[in-house]
Amino acid sequence: MLVCQEKQVGPYEGMNITRVTGLTAAQLVTLKALGAVADE
Repeated sequence: MLVCQEKQVGPYEGMNITRVTGLTAAQLVTLKALGAVADE
């Protein structure tokens, strides 16, 4: 039996939001949950 698992890709997968300004903390958390990344 072969089971394939596809990775769920978010709509913002891999988008770098490191220097994004003008967003609230809640918006940043939401973008990260949808796949965005930020260098800390």
